[in-house]
Amino acid sequence: MVTHLVKTLAASAILLSTLTALSHTANAEYQLIDRVVAIVEDDIVLASDIRKQIISIKQRITSSGGQLPADDVLFEQVLERSIIENLQLQRAAQIGMRVSDQQLNEAMNTIAARNNLSLADFKASIEKQGESYLNIREKIRKDLLINEVQRRSVIRNISISESEVDIFLQS
Repeated sequence: MVTHLVKTLAASAILLSTLTALSHTANAEYQLIDRVVAIVEDDIVLASDIRKQIISIKQRITSSGGQLPADDVLFEQVLERSIIENLQLQRAAQIGMRVSDQQLNEAMNTIAARNNLSLADFKASIEKQGESYLNIREKIRKDLLINEVQRRSVIRNISISESEVDIFLQS
């Protein structure tokens, strides 16, 4: 009888603690961490990514003395650009397109040289502006992939007939 009472009390205590834990979970406040603003085939565009891009664009426009567009216009333009970039990067991945470290290093050296800087000075300049050199490298890697996808798309859509070749050769 005592063991039955102890078992019943133990089961009641376990049930009570479980219900208490569940009620605390049910009353917990949920905090929104981020929002999905677009679904792009196999990927998503987050509101935080759009906000970061908008802040960066506003800083560049303000520092150059330009006039800022309306926030809703800027949001739409940044979102559209993000969706297009995302589609192009997905296309690059689908066809197995890659940018090697050597190609990326060459591009980084070219950008540095265009700005009359050594690669080390270019890196220091980026970090002085509060940017991460590694983030800039990845941005340039993505830009190279996007440029190649666009180039291939243009070439694929060019059609030159034999008569056009003949006319060209006769001129």
